[in-house]
Amino acid sequence: MSASCAGEQKRPPWWSVFLPVAGADFFLLALACFLFLRPLMLLWDGGTCRHILIGLSVLTEHRIPNTNWVSAVFPQMPFIPHSLGGDVVYGLAYQLAQLNGLVLISSAAFALALVWAYQFARACGLGFLSGWLALLPVLLVCSLHWSARCQEFSYLTFLALYYAAFLGRASGARRLLLCTAILIAWVNFHGTFMLGLLMLAIAPAGDCLQAGFGKGSWSEARWGVLTLAAAALASCLNVRGAAIYSFVGHYLANPMILFKTSEFRSVDFSLGLPVWCYLGLYTLVLALWLASAVKPAARQWLLFNVLFFAGLYTMRLMPYFALAALAAAGPPFAAWRRSLLGAPQAERGVLGRPAAALLAVEQRLETQEQALLSRPAVTVVKGALALVMAGIFLSAPSFKISDFDPQRLPVRAVSALAERGLPGAGFVLDNWGGYLYFRLRRPVFIDDWTSVYPLDFLEEYLSTLSAHPGWQRTLDRYRLDYVLIPPATLLGAALAASPDWRRVYEDPVSEIFVRASGTKPVPWQNKGSLPE
Repeated sequence: MSASCAGEQKRPPWWSVFLPVAGADFFLLALACFLFLRPLMLLWDGGTCRHILIGLSVLTEHRIPNTNWVSAVFPQMPFIPHSLGGDVVYGLAYQLAQLNGLVLISSAAFALALVWAYQFARACGLGFLSGWLALLPVLLVCSLHWSARCQEFSYLTFLALYYAAFLGRASGARRLLLCTAILIAWVNFHGTFMLGLLMLAIAPAGDCLQAGFGKGSWSEARWGVLTLAAAALASCLNVRGAAIYSFVGHYLANPMILFKTSEFRSVDFSLGLPVWCYLGLYTLVLALWLASAVKPAARQWLLFNVLFFAGLYTMRLMPYFALAALAAAGPPFAAWRRSLLGAPQAERGVLGRPAAALLAVEQRLETQEQALLSRPAVTVVKGALALVMAGIFLSAPSFKISDFDPQRLPVRAVSALAERGLPGAGFVLDNWGGYLYFRLRRPVFIDDWTSVYPLDFLEEYLSTLSAHPGWQRTLDRYRLDYVLIPPATLLGAALAASPDWRRVYEDPVSEIFVRASGTKPVPWQNKGSLPE
């Protein structure tokens, strides 16, 4: 239960809120949508292939890669994975069930994150109907970053830490142990563990503010500082050790990443409904806090605002705010519902009467829900249904996923490239590099792990992609025999106008250019080490 959830008399065990019980129906619905409606919507990012490849390398070679073996230009450059836990999960899923296994794991992670957000909100006072309605904007905000990438696991660790540090009622010592364990898991699954440390820094800061105004305990603030210190030390338990901090710092400071990566850009209203839902969630929770007699703790208020404005600065953080917003809305909503239903009908006003009628229906539904949840057979049936859906998705030939999304990645173009048998390396869009290696097992000019490459090389890549003067020299310098890029690019226009290149393939997603001269392509030595 939440520390900010007043009025709860009987509290179940703290761990029960993580079991998909109250949110089991939504979990089944979300899982069915991900698996059976359009599973390819999770397989549109070429960077996913890097995670699979690293995971397969660990599982088959029983060692952690330490060089950039995917690169044809820098094959011996030092490289250490920064999301090894997620890589191994993806590699194992692919090894056992190919791309279907990958989609299943990703779908379950996304669905579980949404269910946890819902169940935290219910534990904090949000109702049955209101919780489902509030999930809709959260769903839309999270859809901005639906992709089979290790970031999806960070939603689970984020919510676990959010509960342990901000919602749960554990003692200071137990909270320290829980938060430390969560940070160890988080740092080994994704670089966003720094967000977890920021959360743990916000908690004692809020406690100090509250204690300074005489409304809190300095003891809580001291435990918060100890928890932050313990978690920061524990986060060094990863393959990079303490160097993980400098890696993440350099990654976030890399101007090429911030310049070219769309998910890091500031709020973009052209994306439409998801962005407006994001703003609507903030406005709704803020209005509930202002209108209700139940005010948030200082730590909760600080976290809520820091996450919101961080999401405006970089849209990559928007889903974290949306997932946390539901629980923040719970206590003021519960207070408003009690007040409205407890007021005489004559005092409810024009809008209050229909609202009270809906809330009364919600309460009756919650009573029926509790009666169903008290029957173990119902939970068993829902769990069995989830397993049946997973079994059908993995085994039925009609649901077999043979490749990534051909509407977003050059699936057909890479097949055409393989048919032509070009033995050399080619210029390729960075996000497609990992996919190209995944399909052909041949080192590539570049892939989307741009933090690995030298800055001057990245600048040369972007300059060539933009067809700046000297683009031909880049293709000659690296002995690149073909170019695989999206249509309607500046480089594509320059290649089409050049007598030295000719277009041999095009579709709505990509086009391939090869050298028009009669010189034979120069073979590029394959220094990759992954098995087929």
